[in-house]
Amino acid sequence: MSRHRLHVAAIALALPFLLATAWQGEPAMPQTTKLAEPTPVLLYDTLVDPSVLVEARGTGALPLLLIYQYCSPDSKSTGNIDVGAVLMCIDRLTQGDPPAWGMLDFEYRFTDRMQAGVGGAGAIHARDEMIRLIRAVRAAFPKTRWTFYGVPFLPYWLDHRSWLDATDDRKRTEMMQCAEMYGPIVAECDWVSPSIYPVYDPSMFDAPQRAGVRRAGIAWRSAQIGFARLLARGKPVIPTISPVWQPGGLAPSGRVVPPDQFVDDQVRPALAAGASGVAIWTSYDRLIAAACEERPESPSVEFPRANLASSLLGGAVPEDWKAPGLAQRMRECAAQVVLRSLRDVRRPDDAGAPPSSSGPS
Repeated sequence: MSRHRLHVAAIALALPFLLATAWQGEPAMPQTTKLAEPTPVLLYDTLVDPSVLVEARGTGALPLLLIYQYCSPDSKSTGNIDVGAVLMCIDRLTQGDPPAWGMLDFEYRFTDRMQAGVGGAGAIHARDEMIRLIRAVRAAFPKTRWTFYGVPFLPYWLDHRSWLDATDDRKRTEMMQCAEMYGPIVAECDWVSPSIYPVYDPSMFDAPQRAGVRRAGIAWRSAQIGFARLLARGKPVIPTISPVWQPGGLAPSGRVVPPDQFVDDQVRPALAAGASGVAIWTSYDRLIAAACEERPESPSVEFPRANLASSLLGGAVPEDWKAPGLAQRMRECAAQVVLRSLRDVRRPDDAGAPPSSSGPS
């Protein structure tokens, strides 16, 4: 039996305990979780503007190098990664001084295919290409700890049921299939980063549903972290979170998540489930550049301009998105959102935390 098969078998033995302890029933809202020792890792993809650099570094946060799929642009159509091009891209971006933490983000024709499972079209080829890439990247840049974005992945819904009300058998089946798919990639990573983004805004639901929407999200995040820890086998599990609503569910993607929900629904559940820290992603620099047409080659239809304006311009939608100084004003506001998020992660207790009166009851 291969090492991977043995690991999958070991996961099968561990699943009953995980199901019984991690998210059985409706998880209580974390209220007074304190940061454990050692202090959890805190990463960020961008500070957006240098005006917050000193204050951000004061939180102990570290930069996360994101290597996007544009480093191998043909891979979106071919499904094959130009490893040499990616290595040159990393070298160009880091200029000989790569940071401690790095993440490879290959989604189109890669993780999207893998989410369809082992039997999905092209899934095994996608996995093999990702493994080939990370082996080369780790060999070329050994001082950086590398991972893939969104690995492993558990779906938010299980046959139209959440991780609160799906059966244990259905959860077990899903996790076994995902272990078969993602286990070999996790084995190649230095750390593990499942995505637990906010994709359902409770305010877009009827009032009686809102608490349940938040509880369902927490249950899914707990499942993601617990499952990732099983596959990680002791490697750091540092999920990707965001203070900005993301596409893929029902939310105003691009607007800022209320601070209490950012903390109570993402940060605390992640740490309570045993995460080694969190990685904050906003890509604000790219989103603002696309909105202001500074980089027309990188449009972002998933993050409407009006939503960015709502959070970064006080709701005033500009008549001219190329107006002098507009992009800089947005960057300065976005930097404050990132800084506040870093500080919120570091709050030692509820005494200084945002109010959670809107939390589920």
